[in-house]
Amino acid sequence: SRAAMQAGAHGPVVFYAEGRGLRDRLGWLRITKGGQKEVVSVIVDNSDKIAVTEAMIDAGRLEMPGRGFLFRMPVQKGIINLPTTMGNRGYHANMQQVVAAIDGLKGSTEWRDQSVIELGATGKSAGLSLNNVVSNRQWLLDQECLGCIVSRDHAQLVIDAMLAAGAKGASVSYARFIEVECKITATGVRFNRESGFIRCVLERGLVEPVKASVKRLCEAQQISDICIFEQPVTRGYTYMAPASKERADRRERMYRGASVKP
Repeated sequence: SRAAMQAGAHGPVVFYAEGRGLRDRLGWLRITKGGQKEVVSVIVDNSDKIAVTEAMIDAGRLEMPGRGFLFRMPVQKGIINLPTTMGNRGYHANMQQVVAAIDGLKGSTEWRDQSVIELGATGKSAGLSLNNVVSNRQWLLDQECLGCIVSRDHAQLVIDAMLAAGAKGASVSYARFIEVECKITATGVRFNRESGFIRCVLERGLVEPVKASVKRLCEAQQISDICIFEQPVTRGYTYMAPASKERADRRERMYRGASVKP
């Protein structure tokens, strides 16, 4: 969270969730890995998204196994207390506009880097990339976030159906949703049922099979109070284990945004 704010993000929202997927495949070793996770949600300006993403990956050391998973989703509209200026619009601009304009002129956000770079044995320079070094991170592309809201009693069944259909992992947090039909006690307190908010990031080719698995579960268990929705994911990042040649070629196509069949 500190790294995100130092890179230009607004205050992050942190909430707790239960992680599923990896622990389920560890057998008796699952006792060594806790199920509780912290989820950090950050809203950033488009001009800051690359810098904030890189800062969070570096601070969380997400290139190492078991350190976490980061994904980015677009926000269409929003209202936030960004600083503004008053005056002649032909001459004045706020800092966000200035930074975005410089990003466009430079073609990247590398100029913002305040780290010190050694210039041989003669001196140092801050914020200059003399070799035009480009990040060699292998991003996960062609992904979607599949979300589900269901009663807490059925949340674990839904997650099991997702994992059985090919999802690599999922997170679930529990909350009381405000409902129009909720009961009100004599003291005026609303009695809201507790629901599970499930999210998992999938390759686009797996979305339909996972949705179909959840629908079959709902029909078999007669679950009617459920909401399933999809959200686009522009890119994701996590540790990727070394793979065989065939799997490496498949992953390379996925990185390039090509459609991959499950």
